[in-house]
Parts: sequence; structure tokens; C-alpha cells
Amino acid sequence: MLYVVAGSATILVGEERKAYRASAAVVVPRMTVHGYWNDSDEPIKLLITFCPALDHDQFFKGLAELKRGPRETYAENLANLRRRFGSVSVTE
Repeated sequence: MLYVVAGSATILVGEERKAYRASAAVVVPRMTVHGYWNDSDEPIKLLITFCPALDHDQFFKGLAELKRGPRETYAENLANLRRRFGSVSVTE
């Protein structure tokens, strides 16, 4: 589930892409392609929950560590992290 805490997030669930404002909750069915991004200049804040967690918390922990690390190795380390968790980038 994705909950928009602040801002306006564009969220993709399956084939549907839609903008959601603060206080909106979006449920993503299991094994459904999904993604989110910011189409505005304003920051967004999302609360993301996984039930069951299936170690997804470790993916986001790894992502936070990458953000603090050197920029030179970010892309390569992100690709490795995504492979480890079976995550791919969703592009328009």
C-alpha cells in the first residue's frame, strides 16, 4: 500500500497511472507492476507498507545507504540492489 503523506504523487498500478494528493491511499495487489514518481516541483512524501514484508524493508534500507554513498558507484550499486530484490525500474 502507498499512502501519500504530502504533495502529489503519480502512482502506477498495473496499467493505470493517476495523480494522488495527500491523504490518498493506494492498494497494490500482489504481483502487480507498480511505481511512483513526482511530476511536480514540490516534494512528495510517501508511506509504503508491505504485508507481509518479505524483506522489502531491507531494500529501502539499502537504498538509503546508497543515497549516502559515493555518486560514482551509485548506478552500479543500485542495479545490484534491484537484482537482489527482484526489482526493476518502471519507465513511462
